[in-house]
Amino acid sequence: MRGFSLCFGVAATAAKLAKPPHVIFNVVDDWGYNDVGYHNTAPAGTDIATPNIDALAAGGVKLEDYNVFRFCSPTRSTFLSGRHPYHVGQQTGMNLNPMPGVACGIHTAYDFLPKVLGDRAGYRSHSLGKWHVGYYNASQTPTHRGFSSYLGYYSGAEEHFSHLKAGCGQNYFDLANSTGRDGAVTPAARGLVGDNGTYSVHLYGNESVRTIRAHDPGTPLYMYLAWNVVHAPCEAPQHYVDRHANIKDLGRRKFAGMLSSLDEAIPQIVAALKERGMWDNTVFIVTTDNGGNLGGSGNNWPLRGGKFTFWQGGVRGNAFIHSPLLPAAMAGATWHGLAHAVDWYTTIADLAGVASLDGTGLLPPDGVQLWDAIVANASSPRTELVLNIDSSKGGLSVLRQGRWKLVDGYPGNGKTGWDGWTPLPSNSSADAAATHWLADADVLASPFLTGAATAAQLAGMPCAGGSPCLFDVFADPQERHDLASANPDVVRAMQARVAELAKSEVTVEESGLCPFSTGTRSDCQCAQKAKESGFWEPWCDAGSNYTCTATKPTSPTPAPPPSPPVVPTPKVCAAAARAAPAAAYDEVRADPRCNDTAAFAAKQVWDVVVVPAGSAAAAAAASGGGQQPVQLKLRASAGQGLCMGVSGATIANPAHGDVRLLPCSSSDAAQLWLRVPTAQPTVAGEFSLQQHNGAQQTILDLQKGTNMEAVGEGQSTPNKNQRFAYDPTDGTLKFTTKPNAGLLVDVC
Repeated sequence: MRGFSLCFGVAATAAKLAKPPHVIFNVVDDWGYNDVGYHNTAPAGTDIATPNIDALAAGGVKLEDYNVFRFCSPTRSTFLSGRHPYHVGQQTGMNLNPMPGVACGIHTAYDFLPKVLGDRAGYRSHSLGKWHVGYYNASQTPTHRGFSSYLGYYSGAEEHFSHLKAGCGQNYFDLANSTGRDGAVTPAARGLVGDNGTYSVHLYGNESVRTIRAHDPGTPLYMYLAWNVVHAPCEAPQHYVDRHANIKDLGRRKFAGMLSSLDEAIPQIVAALKERGMWDNTVFIVTTDNGGNLGGSGNNWPLRGGKFTFWQGGVRGNAFIHSPLLPAAMAGATWHGLAHAVDWYTTIADLAGVASLDGTGLLPPDGVQLWDAIVANASSPRTELVLNIDSSKGGLSVLRQGRWKLVDGYPGNGKTGWDGWTPLPSNSSADAAATHWLADADVLASPFLTGAATAAQLAGMPCAGGSPCLFDVFADPQERHDLASANPDVVRAMQARVAELAKSEVTVEESGLCPFSTGTRSDCQCAQKAKESGFWEPWCDAGSNYTCTATKPTSPTPAPPPSPPVVPTPKVCAAAARAAPAAAYDEVRADPRCNDTAAFAAKQVWDVVVVPAGSAAAAAAASGGGQQPVQLKLRASAGQGLCMGVSGATIANPAHGDVRLLPCSSSDAAQLWLRVPTAQPTVAGEFSLQQHNGAQQTILDLQKGTNMEAVGEGQSTPNKNQRFAYDPTDGTLKFTTKPNAGLLVDVC
């Protein structure tokens, strides 16, 4: 029967590939929702352009309900460790902040993905670009965590040409060049840095091509390519910037130039894989780490907020997979299944043939295997996702279950404008965006990111102070309508689930993330070390001249299994006659204007047509003999669907009748009104109603009469959970349930 349903699943083993694939994992830094051609809302030729990236995405599968953390390091630790930020101490403020000298890092008890692939599946792995998951001693650096080589920078950002990074009042180069697992940590060659240094995209792109050309195609390859762009500062070779002279805002023009350089580099990596005969067995993944930086010329329109926030603009990410291993039918597809950054670890390990991820950390991996669902264009095995759980001062929990997003605590950074919707700047004049980009000079010090916000500061902030927000991100992806007050049962159920999940939260102190007295502040001993070579590098190794004493984390509690998605009650669904061809009926679905009474009344029309038993129409619908069904046919206008929970909306269609849904909050009864034309009188058995209330179902025959109560089939007494009455003055059949007992209309 068609209608609303709940689906639950667990990770399955990926369809067996002929051999472990090569995996190229691209991370585009601060890549906003509106910062890729296939999402961009501007007229063609007036903003950014990414034709090569768009072409790869168009030949692969776009992930359209893909979610990340609100800023860099926690998402990257999720990619590499396969654990949620709240399980490794990354859930509070920007603990592992982008400045040099932060003596923090993901505990080495967690095996990063390249180590898992190397030890358990024979892969050779290489890392390029941004690291940002710890480097206070050598054990935290890439070649000590499973990579065979590394060329990149340890902190969260740097200059794109000079590769300089300021910190602790000093300005040194941040570029390392290391080879060999557990090998020495070596500053990069000085020819790559300085005023005439190699531009970051060219540096990492060229090294990627060189690495692929030197790789043995018979050995599976994992490449973690964490591009520096499009993170601020906005810098690009001038010829890329000049391509976008039509963009009047200088920051956005330079931003577009950075994207153009990336758009040119990615096809060169694909070409190198083809040259080596590796492409046909490659899975090529492109993802962001967080939403676009509204203070760095990024854009997430039409989504709310951006980087540093848990609004959709900060956590709904760009991602796609391109691979010759995808079924031909999925080339160019868009997959709408629920996905999280944590799922890559599990999915890639499974594709590689890793039999088990047991023993890879203090807690088991949090991801699910997505490949099978993606290649089959099936529902996601993920039924919920944790965007954050933070029980520290103030508290902030963000949970998705299906269409619902609960935000319990202030999800922003406290800066004016970052909680709203930021359009692209105008191209009408050179100074059109003089005040457009939002100030971010002090955003990292915001008490709302450091966890230092007081109750007074939180007062009046969205979703804070014990007034959580609830959004239907399917119907309202821009998060303009808070539905918490209309759905208290959903809020309570999701808060209960958060409380259950929070039992496995690992605090910063328990995680060992920042094990020194400096905590999340920069340890400026690193500057003394950097002075020796001119490069930022590990400073806490045993035998060094600097005092750093680590502590052991406590044993965390495993996370409870996911609960089923919460579905608000009551729900009303419509379905076609069982014996009728499915193609003969319009699908009934939830309408995105459920909370917009005016739009609902103006744009949606439903017909209720009762087809008399024994009629030619009923005989045709039966199409196969047997008892001829009576049909209740609900037909929406093009592109519309049945709307739930609209208070006071009346859709009049005197020719056939109307369907009216009255208030359906948890404290009210559900009411469905069917107005039956007098020319089509109802008789017993013409159609039936199924009541869904938990596991109980009661089939009710509807009979014509005045103020008659519905009774169960074969019963002589009224069913006390559900009543129906008939008003002969206007031909209305009115059905009422007790609170929380939903209705589902079906046809027999």
